[in-house]
Amino acid sequence: MINKEMNNNKSENSEPKEVKPNEDSGIYFSSSLKITDPDTDEVLVQMRGDS
Repeated sequence: MINKEMNNNKSENSEPKEVKPNEDSGIYFSSSLKITDPDTDEVLVQMRGDS
């Protein structure tokens, strides 16, 4: 009797659950740095950082 009840419960709960997308997002940014000599327009430092 207990086994029949357990089997009935399993068959009732076998409906697939709705899978929702993960809507948690992170922060993404990009930065750059460029230092030039104003007299000669020579590039002294040029860096780019992505995270």
